[in-house]
Amino acid sequence: MSDYERFVSALYAQHQFSIEYDLEAMQEAVAAEGLQRVAPCVVVVAGTNGKGTVAACINAIAVAAGLRVGLYTSPHLVDFRERIRINGEPVSADACVLHGTPLFDAYSGQNQPAKTARALSYFEITTLLALRVFADEEVDIAILEVGLGGRLDATTATERDLCIITDISLDHQAMLGETIAEIASEKAGVVRHGCTTILHSANPAIGCLLPDVTSRGSGVLVCDGGGGAAERNRVLAGTAWSLMQAGTASADRIAEDVKRGLSVVQWPGRQAEISVNVSGRERTLLVDGAHNEASFIECAGWLEAELRARGVKSVPMVIGLSPGREAAIAVRAFGDLVSRYIVCRSESGNGRDAGEVAAEISSLTELPVTVADTPGAALESLAAGCDLAAVVGSLYVVGDVYRYSGYGTNPDSKLPAVIAESADAI
Repeated sequence: MSDYERFVSALYAQHQFSIEYDLEAMQEAVAAEGLQRVAPCVVVVAGTNGKGTVAACINAIAVAAGLRVGLYTSPHLVDFRERIRINGEPVSADACVLHGTPLFDAYSGQNQPAKTARALSYFEITTLLALRVFADEEVDIAILEVGLGGRLDATTATERDLCIITDISLDHQAMLGETIAEIASEKAGVVRHGCTTILHSANPAIGCLLPDVTSRGSGVLVCDGGGGAAERNRVLAGTAWSLMQAGTASADRIAEDVKRGLSVVQWPGRQAEISVNVSGRERTLLVDGAHNEASFIECAGWLEAELRARGVKSVPMVIGLSPGREAAIAVRAFGDLVSRYIVCRSESGNGRDAGEVAAEISSLTELPVTVADTPGAALESLAAGCDLAAVVGSLYVVGDVYRYSGYGTNPDSKLPAVIAESADAI
């Protein structure tokens, strides 16, 4: 086992799937490490759906403009290092060990009492590591995707210059509230006095967000344009870049940066197409980590368009749901786009029991429903002549599918990229 593997293994043991939804201990650690300000420009992206996409788009635009950019997102699909990137490339294993080990020793409470009021969680230590890497790498821009909510999320313990709040819908109600208004208030908690917040006029919670954001002393910029959620996310990213560059670059240069960046941005596991060899046959997988009602509906629209372009009416769907997700929502959203369901659980064990989910789906549809032990086994159960299938649901299931397809698992493969390789574009 390498030093990196030992570090990540210990970090995973630090309550990997638990949530510490308070901020005091994280603020203590950030202050103790001198990480209140990690870059000249810090952007925090919150929201229910699309926040990772917006963060990846801003990252691609800024890299296209020639800046040094730190990107922090979650969760990872194949390898922990995907969470922390410099100019689109995952942080090195050596940097994880170099910066992560002292932070883990100081704040995990595993080897000695934590230096904070309580031991930090897996996500909090990972966030602290990202901030340390960005400070050490002297990035021009640090982009932080909020993990959960906003008001008490670990990413909220730092200074920020710009906040973006993407579409809000019902999600994590047990933690964030039962209504859109309550959830919007939690998301708006990322805002700080003096920063600027960008919202889209089509955000379902715009009426709740505007007064909440302004009451916190933030200027608000409301943008328009774009059809579906995917297009609106790109508009948010372009608007953010225009605001960051206002007064320092011409309108034409800003527009060119946006065009070049968005032309090469990739966001693995979200409305993505990948190829995988199953039992000696190449299959095309349409993959999306849709996880709640709004994202299932958006995914269904994307899937329908993809199938129509291929002259196909329906495909087998591999599906795995995270805790608290209802199968009925997915079945209603996908309707006739699915020919059969293959239900599985991630190899990590995170997620709902596959048999339980399969029973729910069976009670809602007459389509064939089977259970597979793992996402890999689900793919192997595809019919011999099946060249096209969909994979949706938990990002942990999606990550297993990427791993099965070869990403990051052999010397010739790469971790899922956030920026396509194009010398002409960047």
